[in-house]
Amino acid sequence: MKTAVKNNLWLSIRILSLLLRKFQNRQQIKALNNSSSETVKKIGKAVRFSLNKNFSPEEKEAIKRIESIRKEYLTSEREIHRWDPEGNAEGKEKLSTVTKYGSRSEFWDTLLFQLVRNLKPLTSVEIGTCVGISAAYLGLAQKLNGEGKLTTLEGSPYRSEIARETFQKVQANVNIAVGKFDVTLRQILDNTEPIDFAFIDGNHRFAPTVDYFKALLPRLATESVLVFDDINYSPEMQRAWKKIKVHPFVNASIDLFVFGIVVVNSETTTKEGYKLSILKF
Repeated sequence: MKTAVKNNLWLSIRILSLLLRKFQNRQQIKALNNSSSETVKKIGKAVRFSLNKNFSPEEKEAIKRIESIRKEYLTSEREIHRWDPEGNAEGKEKLSTVTKYGSRSEFWDTLLFQLVRNLKPLTSVEIGTCVGISAAYLGLAQKLNGEGKLTTLEGSPYRSEIARETFQKVQANVNIAVGKFDVTLRQILDNTEPIDFAFIDGNHRFAPTVDYFKALLPRLATESVLVFDDINYSPEMQRAWKKIKVHPFVNASIDLFVFGIVVVNSETTTKEGYKLSILKF
């Protein structure tokens, strides 16, 4: 009897917690939509459309094509050479495992897709390609926009080959740079137009994450949107996110628990902060 009461109490608390989170998320999305910043409003729209799966027929077709490739990789018996950050091959790893643990889920990738569809960036950079699923979403969003170019950075030459196959399969025009991030990022930044969108999914530690941000800052367009992955992955990533979002050039920060999004504009001094608990993995 006591066990049943405890279980019912736990269930009630769980339901109340879920309802509270939904209410708080709705309030924060409403606040995003009421922002004085058009860029923040567009981010709010992307979040809302992704949560509600409010996609146009052509967007649904693009998502379907990419997800069919994800499914193919997840069920594949194919193996590729393992690679570590020092550039050493260490045996082999299954493509299915790399895809499962190295790629974001469909929800987060469709959010990236919607961000690009709404923001319409001209020059985008991704740090951390893996097998190219997220970059395929970014590339097809730019293709549907009819403008924009994307360069993605990957450390592993073996994963980058899979990524190239991914881009070819979905017919996404994505440039891929292979090598250590600190080297390839500098090369890309020295030879590209000002960046107005970046997805940072590289080395998930404090120093590298902050270094990516510092390297991007002088190469950004007047207003840019940066998306950081796994901001709650570890205490180090939480500390990196806290440091980045209070930077003087950051005008708005949107904490989505998994993604952290900042709007960077050195010409304004406004500060906005939003926090949603989107627990989709």
